[in-house]
Amino acid sequence: MPGCSASASRNSAALQANALYANSSMADALIQIVDEQNRPIGAATKQEAWAKGLYHRVSRIMVDDGHGRIVLQKRAADRLLYPGCWDNSVAGLVDHQETFDDAATRELFEELGIRARLTLVGDYVTRGRSDNKILNRFTKVYSLTIDRGTKLTPEAEAISELRWFTLQEIRELVRNHPDQVTDGLADVIEKYYATTPRSHRVALTPLTAQYNEGYNI
Repeated sequence: MPGCSASASRNSAALQANALYANSSMADALIQIVDEQNRPIGAATKQEAWAKGLYHRVSRIMVDDGHGRIVLQKRAADRLLYPGCWDNSVAGLVDHQETFDDAATRELFEELGIRARLTLVGDYVTRGRSDNKILNRFTKVYSLTIDRGTKLTPEAEAISELRWFTLQEIRELVRNHPDQVTDGLADVIEKYYATTPRSHRVALTPLTAQYNEGYNI
């Protein structure tokens, strides 16, 4: 059973998150803040979460073509976190009062212009830092298989490039150039794509995807 210190810690985190929520500008996007057991306790901006080390949630998606290739996004150079780095096909923070699934679906459409049914791969928690940002995050990972000819519409403000990679190329990128990838991409490759491109945890059955007009990568 958790002791009084655990309870006090959770109450303190909740009060801190609620105080940040009250003081946040309505113009700032609010993300879901959770406690160390991934229970919702409030809301804050991502900048506040990073500064205070508040636990929050992330949804990530790996999009493949069913033939061993995965599309990665290169983050725009002006992103606050991991600018100019290769990332999962889709990745985004879970907004306040939003579920992991809803966030994944929303981000898929915002970042690639696709609406499709996703398959849950797994979930994990990480505690780390990037520069002066404290990254305490609960993550859910999803997969999606699309036809290689599917037209994708990258979010111009967030993504500078989309590119198809073989799984081996991604592994080599993560291993040989860790400064060129996000921690989220490195984590997902290590946890779910470390040994085989057809892991039983990763769905590779083609799904029908609806998409906007974009360009064919």
